[in-house]
Amino acid sequence: MRLAVILVNYNGLRFNEECINSILRSDWLGEINIYLVDNHSTDASMEQLKSSFSNRKEVNFIYLSQNIGFAAANNIGIKKSLTEDADFVMILNNDTVIEKDMIKIMVETSLEYPNSIIVPKILFEADKDILWYAGGFFSRLVWKPKSRGESEKDQGQYDEDTDCDFANGCCMLMPRNMFSRLGFMDESFFLYYEDTEYSLRAKKAGIKIRYSSMAKMYHKVNASTGGNSSPACAYYISRNWIMCMRKRMPLLRFVFFFLYYIINRMGCFGVWALQGKWKMIYAGCLGICDYMRQKSGKWSGVQ
Repeated sequence: MRLAVILVNYNGLRFNEECINSILRSDWLGEINIYLVDNHSTDASMEQLKSSFSNRKEVNFIYLSQNIGFAAANNIGIKKSLTEDADFVMILNNDTVIEKDMIKIMVETSLEYPNSIIVPKILFEADKDILWYAGGFFSRLVWKPKSRGESEKDQGQYDEDTDCDFANGCCMLMPRNMFSRLGFMDESFFLYYEDTEYSLRAKKAGIKIRYSSMAKMYHKVNASTGGNSSPACAYYISRNWIMCMRKRMPLLRFVFFFLYYIINRMGCFGVWALQGKWKMIYAGCLGICDYMRQKSGKWSGVQ
């Protein structure tokens, strides 16, 4: 059996190598191929990786001439892997480190639940006892995605496999036939909420999301995107959150969501005003305006 691991790199000099080495240490006995898709990085990350892994035929480099976003770059890697007969595809953030048995456990879970997207337990890399994601769920009324167990100490309280609602784009594994049924990631989002939309699309198609509790990995949270306090983050979340829900929510439910969304954004803008973060407010307002103007893709502002 062949597994393709898709990594998207954008100026990931600080963490790519550790992530790739953790994949190569996997104890899964199948064939693993890594597809590293570079989103036109401006640091020396790709040169460093080519030097470090030039003798590893499992590591494949794909160079893009511009930054086309997380979803589009993943799609390029996925499509390439499918033409090379991958049986399973794993989307994985490059600012992560995986346990050596994670791939084996997730593949075994996928074989047991072939109609499911498989997701692992994710802990903070900076504090390996603290949970970041133990399956995800949507709130009942406004479908707000929530990572179960976030910031809780891992004491085995989520050590039971279960179906959940939300597959975090940090890591998900699927059999190859999933893409013929579900399609690829929505490239209009560029960054953020592409995983939420994919999860809602899966639910509509009757595909489940299965949390595999014994599969573990560690995430350097926000390392690859610059964190939640950047204007770019304020823009993409403000725009993509409402764009995602409008695409996937029934109209009546969307009316309730829209009221909640406005209250939520006004609350964020108020906090940023008190903190003097005027660029954040500007970017967030622009994201809302661009949604109203049906503008998607990459933001041309501060990145």
